[in-house]
Amino acid sequence: MFSKILAIILLCCITTSAVAQNKDTLFVSFSEGNWLVPHKILPGENVVTIAHAFHVPASTLADMNGIPATATTLNKSTVNIPVGDYNLLKSHPAKTVSARMLFYRCKKGENVFRIATRSGVSQDNLTQLNNLQNNNFYEGQVLLLGWVLYDSTPVGTVLGDKYSTLPSDSVSAEQRLYLTQTGNEANITEEKGTAVFYEAIGRVGGAYYAFHNGTSRGTIIKVYNPGNGKTIYVKVMGPLPNTKQYYNATIGISGTAKAALGVTDSRTWCELKFAATN
Repeated sequence: MFSKILAIILLCCITTSAVAQNKDTLFVSFSEGNWLVPHKILPGENVVTIAHAFHVPASTLADMNGIPATATTLNKSTVNIPVGDYNLLKSHPAKTVSARMLFYRCKKGENVFRIATRSGVSQDNLTQLNNLQNNNFYEGQVLLLGWVLYDSTPVGTVLGDKYSTLPSDSVSAEQRLYLTQTGNEANITEEKGTAVFYEAIGRVGGAYYAFHNGTSRGTIIKVYNPGNGKTIYVKVMGPLPNTKQYYNATIGISGTAKAALGVTDSRTWCELKFAATN
């Protein structure tokens, strides 16, 4: 009994210390059905640059804060960053993925089920991430919910001499993140195979979504169609579903990417590049 109590005390101390010392941590709050992270606006930031940094659709960020999506200046000191499927990682990100730890400070009477239901993070995930011993929390207890994708590279800044002469609007946020993850393609894995297109709303904030085995959620994959020379960048949401539709497929891509890749059929041959993992 004493050893269990001691372990809990040590865990709390370690968690509190880590939160206090790590400047990349964020605290999230729950309001009107949304998980929000307050962000202090820095000089020169606007809706586009903040949305880019936190991987949030600009329109969603603007609507959440009651500001025009096209505003070049903000008459606010802070904005609320929404957290959702587009930027929340529920497992530890790969070293090549830029993300910040996301914490929640519990309120009186809260438990695992309630927070899991609200956050979309499973009870098992919450338990494993925080080494929980029971289902109830004390007021003020700090929980790790996951990680938020965060890219501090300014919009318009492209890494590497190869891209330094390109105008900022010719390089998408996804391509910039791909270059960051792969070290300007100095550290990549290449793969060839069949892409299967699934019918779903698959583009949010400029990103096409995809399923792929062997890469972490949030990884950007460069997809090349050798038949016509067209290229797109897709964001991995998880592994390929174990269904007949994806039999012998290398990657599953949202159907809305067909036109950009110059494809009309539901399957096509493609070549992939993504960050190599150690």
